[in-house]
Amino acid sequence: VTGIDIRLVRAAIVRMAGRVTGMPEGAKNAHLQVMRVNGGQGAQVKPDGSFELWRPNPGKYTLRAMCNDSGEMLASAAVEVEVGDSDIDNILLTLVAPEEIRGQLEFEDEGAKEAPQMGGGPTPTRVGAQGTPQAPPPRPARRILFREVSDMARQPMGDVSEDGAFTIPKVTPGKYIVSTQGYGAYVKSIRMGDTASDGPALNLNQGSGGARVTVTLSSAFGEVGGTVRDEKGPAAGARVVLQSTLSTWMPSYGASQADGTYSFKSVAPGTYHLLVMDEGEPSTDDYDGAETVEVRPRETLTRDLKVGR
Repeated sequence: VTGIDIRLVRAAIVRMAGRVTGMPEGAKNAHLQVMRVNGGQGAQVKPDGSFELWRPNPGKYTLRAMCNDSGEMLASAAVEVEVGDSDIDNILLTLVAPEEIRGQLEFEDEGAKEAPQMGGGPTPTRVGAQGTPQAPPPRPARRILFREVSDMARQPMGDVSEDGAFTIPKVTPGKYIVSTQGYGAYVKSIRMGDTASDGPALNLNQGSGGARVTVTLSSAFGEVGGTVRDEKGPAAGARVVLQSTLSTWMPSYGASQADGTYSFKSVAPGTYHLLVMDEGEPSTDDYDGAETVEVRPRETLTRDLKVGR
């Protein structure tokens, strides 16, 4: 195999350094979580709270300190830094104990209260052996989930009661994407105390301050569809990716049909990256070349796509 060139880029040798505060007395197990879009690594924090990382590659990083304090995990808010050609010093990470988040679900419409439907249609009536109708299947468990943006493995969750109240224990500081299970709805808006915002993003970097969190659900989904084409015309079997701009985790995948058409049903309103790609997971570079689309409530957005673009 010939013609494989390896090109080196001259880069400055730099460091990231700072201090972790709030460490329990005598703690020796504090560590630093260093995350990038394409992976992560760890580093040990010294007993005096200082840390130092040499020779990180240029790019954007998310840093978080963590420490196990007698079985309870202390964590800091995530801090974002961008490495260039100079040292980054005086990064401050403060450990805090996890807190309990209490809140309430509210519903914009009656459809948001319903259980999710299989196949997008009404729940069919089940018929017994004697031809008599049977009770519908039990409703799936109703839960609320907080997915941490920089570490989607971190997913604190809690059950939702009949009146919509919920409690999520042991929530560490961070930025979260809020979602629910057991409802055919999406998160339209969130209010924490007197602060309200549209969409499912919830910033708990500074904690909740004891404020209740109100989450409003809606069933006014949108749709995205169109036709995928290549140089010969409509392309069957093309892999279409739809990814929210709020997070690079958990994209939605679809495939074009025999006539080249594709469709995403039940899309929560918001801004998305839309692209056609081959195998593997989408990367930051893929999204840089993707089309950005805005999905609105109860509307069907039509976007035709080209293979290789």
